[in-house]
Amino acid sequence: MAWGREHPEIAAVYTTKGFATVLTFGYRGVAVALENPCIQEGVRITKEVLSSLKGIGDQAGVRIGVVLIPTKETVYAAADSALHQPAAAGFAAMLRNEAEIKQDMLGHCQKIGLVCVDATSRLVDAAKKGVLVYKSDSDGHPMAAGYRQIAYAAREALTAPGGAPNSATPRP
Repeated sequence: MAWGREHPEIAAVYTTKGFATVLTFGYRGVAVALENPCIQEGVRITKEVLSSLKGIGDQAGVRIGVVLIPTKETVYAAADSALHQPAAAGFAAMLRNEAEIKQDMLGHCQKIGLVCVDATSRLVDAAKKGVLVYKSDSDGHPMAAGYRQIAYAAREALTAPGGAPNSATPRP
């Protein structure tokens, strides 16, 4: 927490409902920095691999799907609009780039007919309810409750009438 407060240009301490965690947008922002040709190439290669997986699945008669898992920063920013005011430039850029990559991946999956599930809404809804989906430190991996929400998103897609959609299915 102290480190996050000392480095507001790359991190933030987010507090809500008696819970605090460190958002390391400077670290995670590097992985989605679309101005970096390496990241652009990574996105291109990922789409190429997804297309290849779709073809392999089709040949084997197996339906393959992917689950898009958002960053901790995206989840909390969507759960609490206060994180946007005032947001560090790096935080805003990370959110924007991640959203752009996600839309690109969803669009590509839809184009090639690959099942693609976006777990964001499940994680955001849980965070809004005060469920601890991430640790209180800078670790961006979900805790068991977060992974449970990701699994629920996948299960809903698998059990949706007419097959899995290209985004998280609405819950009843």
